[in-house]
Amino acid sequence: MTATVDRAPEVAALRAHATAVVEAELRRLRSRLPAVDDAVRAELEATVRRVVDHLLTGPEERVREPGGADLAEALRDLFAPA
Repeated sequence: MTATVDRAPEVAALRAHATAVVEAELRRLRSRLPAVDDAVRAELEATVRRVVDHLLTGPEERVREPGGADLAEALRDLFAPA
């Protein structure tokens, strides 16, 4: 079993940034395509969220590894609140 390092603040900052981007883009999509059926809209939104979740899984796992300090520092620099 590989030991992991607690990097919850960095992961939370990355997730928060990704969530904000997703929500902004979904609002934009809703305003651009107001006539889209509710079921289709729900599926599109779920798909976008799944894609982002898949994209974040690798970096989240790597940052928790013992050698993930450099990645954690980069995440802090990029996404941590000022």
